[in-house]
Amino acid sequence: MYTIGDQITEAVRLHQKVNRARADAIATANVRSDPDRFSAVVAVLPTGRTLRLIGRSSDSSWIRVAYPPQSDVEGWVPVETITPAPNTLAFLAVLVTIAT
Repeated sequence: MYTIGDQITEAVRLHQKVNRARADAIATANVRSDPDRFSAVVAVLPTGRTLRLIGRSSDSSWIRVAYPPQSDVEGWVPVETITPAPNTLAFLAVLVTIAT
């Protein structure tokens, strides 16, 4: 049985894990304002660069990122353009629902 303190400790641990989530770009990608191939480009992510993962779409096809990782510039990239560590996407919050 978890106590309130255990739950808070677990929440803090998960928050820290998510805030450290990183990935590398495996292809040059446009970082977009919305999870849509036709939305505005806010940055260009060159192949091999590291970015910070923030969240994901409901179907995990789009990932919200910060690039460069320490910056406040945020946007969306298609999941196939990055290489997150195994199981990383499962820890990311769903920030937008994609209709299927």
